[in-house]
Amino acid sequence: MTIATSSLSDIRAQIAADKIEEAQAALNTVKETEENRAEIRFLRGRAMERSFDREGALTAYHQVLELDPDNTEVAFRAAVLSEQCGDEDAALALYEKCASVSPAPVNALINPNPDPTVAV
Repeated sequence: MTIATSSLSDIRAQIAADKIEEAQAALNTVKETEENRAEIRFLRGRAMERSFDREGALTAYHQVLELDPDNTEVAFRAAVLSEQCGDEDAALALYEKCASVSPAPVNALINPNPDPTVAV
């Protein structure tokens, strides 16, 4: 059984609307055979990040990068969380990875904090 695109869109919308518990509940209904999908792990990471579980989000993002090593959005999010968790070496390596693609994501070059709840 595969996950319908609309349900992934619904989960993305729930996360964006800060309906984290609903999004996590929807993600928990995903069949284990779908766990290897990078999008699902990314959504799990986003939900964890939005609920301030930085370590869990970082783990999920690293799992995504194992599945999709060229995903600069996830690499950037992992870089920011690594920096926030005090792992500056990992953060620097991830920022450099983001900056090395063409065109480089602007956020990777200026290194803003994407989490509005954390003071810059």
